Amino acid sequence: MRILHLSDTHVEKTDAPNKYGVNATDSLRLMLAELRHLRAVDAIVVTGGIADDGAVEA
Repeated sequence: MRILHLSDTHVEKTDAPNKYGVNATDSLRLMLAELRHLRAVDAIVVTGGIADDGAVEA
């Protein structure tokens, strides 16, 4: 079984860089674009802080 584990994406309410200069939404999009070529993934597990502050918009 092959499991893809994503953790602590911390997506922001706005599609803009955070206080560290990182745009979490862009980073997540880039990572998913790279991972879409993986074959034979049986499950994807997402854990940790998905939205940075828990806002619905994030």
